[in-house]
Amino acid sequence: AHAAGAGVTSVAYAPRPRVAGVAPRTNYARGGAVTTLSGADFFGERDDFGTNCEFGSSDGTRVFAPLTFVSSAVARCETPALVPETLALVEYAGGAGQSLRSASGMTVTVLATPRVLSITPSGGPLRGGDVIVVAGENFVGVEPAACRVGSVGPLDARDADVTGGIGGSTLECVAPAREIGVARVAVGARTGAGYTDDDVWYEYVASLPVEFAVPSTAESGGAGVRALAVFGATLRKDERMPCVVGARSAPGEVTRHGEMTCGGALAFSAASRNGKLDARDSTFGPGFKSSRPRLDALATRGAFDAFRGEGFFAVGAGGLRSAANGELAVVFHFRKPAEATSVRPAAGFAGGGTVVRVSGRHMTAETGCAFGAKTTYDGGVSLESSALARCESPAFPENFAVGDAVAVAPSDALAPPG
Repeated sequence: AHAAGAGVTSVAYAPRPRVAGVAPRTNYARGGAVTTLSGADFFGERDDFGTNCEFGSSDGTRVFAPLTFVSSAVARCETPALVPETLALVEYAGGAGQSLRSASGMTVTVLATPRVLSITPSGGPLRGGDVIVVAGENFVGVEPAACRVGSVGPLDARDADVTGGIGGSTLECVAPAREIGVARVAVGARTGAGYTDDDVWYEYVASLPVEFAVPSTAESGGAGVRALAVFGATLRKDERMPCVVGARSAPGEVTRHGEMTCGGALAFSAASRNGKLDARDSTFGPGFKSSRPRLDALATRGAFDAFRGEGFFAVGAGGLRSAANGELAVVFHFRKPAEATSVRPAAGFAGGGTVVRVSGRHMTAETGCAFGAKTTYDGGVSLESSALARCESPAFPENFAVGDAVAVAPSDALAPPG
């Protein structure tokens, strides 16, 4: 009001604000989302009277939330806590007693606040791509539903098993790529109503799940070049990552989908010293000479570092991970190296066929007999005990000089030296 002349007073009437749109049109009962009003004739604070968003329920209850004036056509406010499963009227209000109020009849749908209770699996590879099954409550009505993993979202969510009402429900989302660490898994609506903030986390790890390894056992200490293949459904062709056994690792390459070949440093036998066989070792006879080209050729088969120690060790691709029950998913068994102390007879025919008694220790069903560069297994070996095996000598080339010495040693049948 203002004086227009002596004894004359005029009053200016502000136009009623009009709300033409509300976003989002869906909110959660917990509140907290930013609601944007669009329309005309909005105004800021006047005469120390604030402006508010008014949320009214069907029972006549009104809840006011402080409003941020942006322009005469746009205003924003934070949605307060509301009664779930209702429609709420949203109006623009201000002035003394909030008397200057819109009457547009715009409504928003108030949904029960969803909760995330658990996820399966609880972690996955850095590259992402795993399907995360999110179990929780009150996912019904969240349309269009979305997931958020860490700060990445919205992500497409597929309804896996909605059971109706306000009961339990399940969504499926695809994990995005991310660095090592943990990320909160949240569910929300693409309409802008916000996401859940439950303490459910997805762990990103460098390792990929593996199902089995071939071979699954070998002698410790590197009894021959050990070619190791690791199998897992999520291994992708042409990927390169470490192949891990216990505390050791070697380069790995996925040569075809689901199978990784483990390479790395060439593993020699216990009698190996700097890439040359040591004639002083009791396993090999005096005067035995190694063939370096043969050893170089063996490296192309894919080898694993010589492992010292016996027992069961976890196997992994990219790293180690445990199964859902906490147990090691895949293990490799390193056995004590078989040792030969004597052979009888000490001579035989170059054409082969001589039955040789090999005495020693730590021999198992996987142990064969190595005659120089040749190894016999299965039908050519009869294991009498862990200290005695009978081996049939193989035939040697015609250019093999009669009288030449040949080393005889127990050899791991799962990792032949040639």
